[in-house]
Amino acid sequence: MSTALPGRAAIGGYLYVVEYSSSLIKVGRTVDPRTRLSVHRQLGEAFSVTIARTWLSPVHESFTKTEKVLIGLAAAQCSASPLAEYFHGVDFDLLVEQANAIPFDVLDLDAHIAAVKTARMPVLPPPPIPLIDIEDLAERIGREPAEIKAMVRARSIPFCRLGKHIRFSHVQVAEIERLHPRPAAA
Repeated sequence: MSTALPGRAAIGGYLYVVEYSSSLIKVGRTVDPRTRLSVHRQLGEAFSVTIARTWLSPVHESFTKTEKVLIGLAAAQCSASPLAEYFHGVDFDLLVEQANAIPFDVLDLDAHIAAVKTARMPVLPPPPIPLIDIEDLAERIGREPAEIKAMVRARSIPFCRLGKHIRFSHVQVAEIERLHPRPAAA
């Protein structure tokens, strides 16, 4: 992470994306990137993880509105998260590429989004990510669905929550297969 982060913005604010060494992604907004990212670094250290990479938007006035767009982009890669602005299974590079396409200089972001929708073009299309359910995961890794549910309750495996439903992305499935290999046949 660069040490030359800007301090408090005189007008407006910034969006940021933080990738921790655990692959957890945090997105948010701030008026003081130097202080905010320092807090995230300290929080990571409390859980023995470091900040691997960061991205910071240009300073802009509509940062409270553009934050919602950024959260939507992250959620599109993993439709739910353990906490509101934290995401597992999100591709940092893709998210930053999409974030850079947010129109930071547009003062009326709602009007811009409405104009884009009127033109029948998606604002920023989310990449298609196939998700599987608990039963499919259990079959794939040779476990009982009840075991998978227990792992989800214990939060010992990554997952996405879609309302009341639990789903797993291909990135999460690969991590689960690494953490919990298929048991040997008896």
